[in-house]
Amino acid sequence: MRCVLALLLLAACVDQEQMLERDEQEGPPADASPLGDFGAFIQCMQFDDFVAANMAPAWASLAASDGATCTSCHTADGMFSGDAQRFFSDLKNRTYVQIQFFTFDRAQGIVDVNTTTIPRVGKAVAPYAEHPRFNATKGIDATYDFHERTLARLAAGTCQ
Repeated sequence: MRCVLALLLLAACVDQEQMLERDEQEGPPADASPLGDFGAFIQCMQFDDFVAANMAPAWASLAASDGATCTSCHTADGMFSGDAQRFFSDLKNRTYVQIQFFTFDRAQGIVDVNTTTIPRVGKAVAPYAEHPRFNATKGIDATYDFHERTLARLAAGTCQ
């Protein structure tokens, strides 16, 4: 069921026009990893950078319109956990969590911050109409910081 949900979320984020253009191009090289640079990016993410970017506190402390924080409801997984190690572990190991925070343009080989999915939830856009509203800016800013730190590691070849 989770795979189906992840695929539906991913399909909703794909630009159909770009997909058509991609279909008209030659495929990736035969030796290309199915995850390409996205896999390298995920593998390069480091806990120290996650902490330095303030990811866990930034996301865990977002206040919703009902006065609750993300961790008030999202307790079953570590995605918005104030526990940095738990949050990082979920981000590092669960594809569903990865695509909430990052996007990958395979045609261009670019990993970027997902500025669509979670902010849509915060604006209660369908199918999240029942979700309390919140401003995701603080969390998105932390994600950009973490993203830049990870890209810098990739560029410097200092991934562990």
